[in-house]
Amino acid sequence: MSLRIISKAGLFNCTAEQAWKEGTNILTALRVNPEKTREAVVGMVKLVSEYIDAKKRLNTVPEYAMVSEMIFKDFPTLKLEEIRLIADRMMLGKYGNYFERLKAPEFRKCFVQHESERSSILETQHMQIYRGADDPTNVPEYDAEAAKLAWRLKNNPFLIPNKNQQND
Repeated sequence: MSLRIISKAGLFNCTAEQAWKEGTNILTALRVNPEKTREAVVGMVKLVSEYIDAKKRLNTVPEYAMVSEMIFKDFPTLKLEEIRLIADRMMLGKYGNYFERLKAPEFRKCFVQHESERSSILETQHMQIYRGADDPTNVPEYDAEAAKLAWRLKNNPFLIPNKNQQND
């Protein structure tokens, strides 16, 4: 887990695309080091709550833990870097101003909004071709007769590999 995520000083200099591509998945981080991961996420939630200082906000450790567990359960595809990015954006007011209230539902709305913004990144990422033909426009034309012959040879019960060949 990167120390730059947990650092409380300064903004996290990372784009949403970088956080997604180079980040650490929260479920992987929980599996590898659950104590430090929970500590980092609770610390980020607490930092946001104290920074915004709304009239009704999270105040106790169980409230911070509840929001953190909500993040782990409801957003399993998030990366740790994305959580830090969302925290910084909440403190800057990108997801709205919180004058009166900053409780679990407000945190959830911010994470849902971030996921909807992230969808364009995922769509462009999945448009790339990783397997199959190198050039999808250069595909040979389908030949029905050749396909029928190949199927017959493949499913011929009398054709036993290496038995029906003539010996020289």
